[in-house]
Amino acid sequence: MGVVAVGILQVDRSMTGDRDTSLGRFKYAPSYLKRPDAVALDPIKLPLTDGEFRFASMGGLPSAIRDSAPDNWGRLLIRRYFYAREIEGPLYEVDYLLAAPRDRSGNLHFATGFKSDGTPDWDRHAIEPEALPEAEALGQHVRTVLKDPVGQFGKAYPKELDALLTASGGARPKVNLVARNGTYLIKMGAPGQDTTSNARLEDASIRMAKQVGIDVASVGARPNGAEPDMLTVKRFDRDGTRKLQMVSAMTVLGADDDAYKRTNWSYPLLAQELDRWSSEPAKDKEQLFRCMVLRAMLSDGDDHPRNYALIRDPNSASNQGRGGSTLGQWRLSPMYDCVVGRGEGRKESALAMNIGKMGREISEENILSQCSAFGLSTDRATAIMAEIQQAVLTQFPKVLQECGVSEADAQLSLRAVAPLNDRAQESFVQRLVARMEQREQEAADAQGDQTQPAPRG
Repeated sequence: MGVVAVGILQVDRSMTGDRDTSLGRFKYAPSYLKRPDAVALDPIKLPLTDGEFRFASMGGLPSAIRDSAPDNWGRLLIRRYFYAREIEGPLYEVDYLLAAPRDRSGNLHFATGFKSDGTPDWDRHAIEPEALPEAEALGQHVRTVLKDPVGQFGKAYPKELDALLTASGGARPKVNLVARNGTYLIKMGAPGQDTTSNARLEDASIRMAKQVGIDVASVGARPNGAEPDMLTVKRFDRDGTRKLQMVSAMTVLGADDDAYKRTNWSYPLLAQELDRWSSEPAKDKEQLFRCMVLRAMLSDGDDHPRNYALIRDPNSASNQGRGGSTLGQWRLSPMYDCVVGRGEGRKESALAMNIGKMGREISEENILSQCSAFGLSTDRATAIMAEIQQAVLTQFPKVLQECGVSEADAQLSLRAVAPLNDRAQESFVQRLVARMEQREQEAADAQGDQTQPAPRG
């Protein structure tokens, strides 16, 4: 089917300090609810009913809709775009959503009005590139943006910068490219900022994942003249040019982007949700466990819930899943955005998401502590963990070499790789215990000072 009106999202804009406190209301269109092919945007938080749903977080956007909005790089370009046009006032989450181009993750479009024939004016506010410049020219445009991210040195906004704008997630510069054999993201380096070839390191990390039985996105690094290397990533939310329904693990977990609270940022919780969402939960839960172990081995601490996603099977019966919704019609996406040591040679002692009963700590004990949530026995989980450790320790140096990683970058990256129980840094739990003991000692010392008799003069 073509673009279909699904519902109406109304956002009452509000800003408290620099925090977007907008309130949102969403309601499915009656015409959509009558369609035999109607599907819920989120089978948990936005089930197919005629009621109104209200949202007070994420700038008033339902999480399944927020998944379509740009992240750091896209937001930077949108701010630059508005500044150049002297459009005053704060930008709200809904503004970023509407300004994002049509390459959004998933299959949603947005309209703020209607055409003369009464049909929705889809993506009228979307900033779209006229053409994709040559690769080296793109690198030069990236350099321009990074030197002057908000245009404070001049309000000139070359039209070519539109080509750099993407609604796809992530902080790194990237562009969207539609080719005959699929749709690709071209991830570029940051000129003057990258000290390593992140493209080649990500290529090597993803290849390593494939070698240990993980379904991965199709990637490949390529040189870009005098500019940093580029990485091509085939989009898994596209079937040719067809857009597939996608939600992030942030949505599945009912979490938000607050990296300080990290509410529900948890591998075991995500595994439990796969029991509800996935059409093949046993396979997807083992895949998730393998991803967790590999990221721990590679010290990839950027494993936040937006770096995992679920794709709905487009061949599923529209709304005949479990409980009359799309539950049971999704699969864990291929692994993506995995870079050893974050490209900086950092050996991590914790991941971004909780691993087990000891929180985010990287250790064999913690990885095994809640393996049952992944549908794995202790013996099976131990075998998988040993398999991945052995493969990374023995094969990763060769993979780095095969991907064209320089000797210097390879040596830096291998500093981040170590057995799970042999981390150079103190573990997260050790640091926490030490901090608690220090505070207890300080409190005891302070109490002792108060009870000491005053010296006699």
